[in-house]
Amino acid sequence: MTHVLFVDSNVPGFDTMRIALDRGYVVSFLQPKHRLYTDTDLTKSVKAGVHNLISIENPTSFYEVARAMALIQSVLPIDGVITQLEPCVDAVAKACVVHNIRFTNATAVQNSKNKRKARELVEQAKLKSGFHAIGKTADDVGKIAARYGKPIVVKPQVAFDSILPVAAQTSQEAKQAAQDILDRIDDLAPEIRGQIANGLLVEELLVGPLVSIELGLLDGEFFRFMISGRPRAKANDCIKMGTSMPAQISFEDQENCCVYAEQVAKALGLDIGIFHIEMILTTEGPALVEVNPRLMGCVIPSLYENVTGDCLLNHLIDIHLGKRPRWKPVAPKTAITTRKLMPTEDGKLPTLIDLHWVHNQPDIIQFDPYKLNPNASVKAHDILARFQVKSDTITEADSRANRYLSKMAEELQIKLFE
Repeated sequence: MTHVLFVDSNVPGFDTMRIALDRGYVVSFLQPKHRLYTDTDLTKSVKAGVHNLISIENPTSFYEVARAMALIQSVLPIDGVITQLEPCVDAVAKACVVHNIRFTNATAVQNSKNKRKARELVEQAKLKSGFHAIGKTADDVGKIAARYGKPIVVKPQVAFDSILPVAAQTSQEAKQAAQDILDRIDDLAPEIRGQIANGLLVEELLVGPLVSIELGLLDGEFFRFMISGRPRAKANDCIKMGTSMPAQISFEDQENCCVYAEQVAKALGLDIGIFHIEMILTTEGPALVEVNPRLMGCVIPSLYENVTGDCLLNHLIDIHLGKRPRWKPVAPKTAITTRKLMPTEDGKLPTLIDLHWVHNQPDIIQFDPYKLNPNASVKAHDILARFQVKSDTITEADSRANRYLSKMAEELQIKLFE
């Protein structure tokens, strides 16, 4: 009997668990004390259906995950392990090495999550990468920016849901950006805080469209699932507002992105899984932004299915069980873009929130509210909701999504990134 272990989760991870259960697999779930997901009818029903629900204190702790794996293995051997939550991947990879369970190479996971190390390996492979350096303090960052003398981006070395990146035009702006990031770290969940408080990455502000690829890999064979465009906020080029499928780029650029992403994956040592790799299409070709050694969370799995009719989560399960995914390149059936509702500053939602009109718009095919309670206090950069807009072209879908976003901001009586 096939046994799949899931370690912590985001919302799409519960969809993956549901699919595994529907396949008739035995499903075990390591549930953390502090949850980064919001409990919904889906999460509750899935947790009620799993065969083994084990609570642990910290799923980012190698020792806790390894100990829990040993306990589960003693009852029923584990055939595959999946985690779709970024902070857990490192601990899970190391624990799988100890228990000789198939998973993404542990060293490759570390290489991917450490942005500086990733760039060094990319450069050693003679692939394009921008200027980068590490600053421990705000003063360090300011001095690095002054020496470089060009616009830069300041962000944590370890990525999680694009937290905290800031662009700076001058050394003084860079210093202030660094201090703002360091001040915000204490507000983050403990599991995230410990992983990103290891110095700040200072890198060249690359110019060009931002795109990402969902890239599968098993037994040396790559699977180019999808290249997406990444709309960015007008007020801050480092903030990703959503995802557009398919990316509105030429066939030549698509091929260049795929080849570059595969070379990056090889340079970092990635071997098993579906990876999310982001890059800027510069005039000199693709240049790395970041590598996530797991499938992208948020709405990308559902967005992919809405665009293609194919289920990416099925392929994720197959790959982690060592089975070649039953996948063929699928031409997109439509164009869809997403947006997130993210406040630009701290504030409070109104007593009356009326977004019922959203459900009457035939082109808004999905609306996922997370934090839209009346009178609720919200913080800058909180993700209050996400929605998907469908049209015949990405240009039209983007235009409509931006109009809807402005209307939602008026209804919520707060300033949102647009």
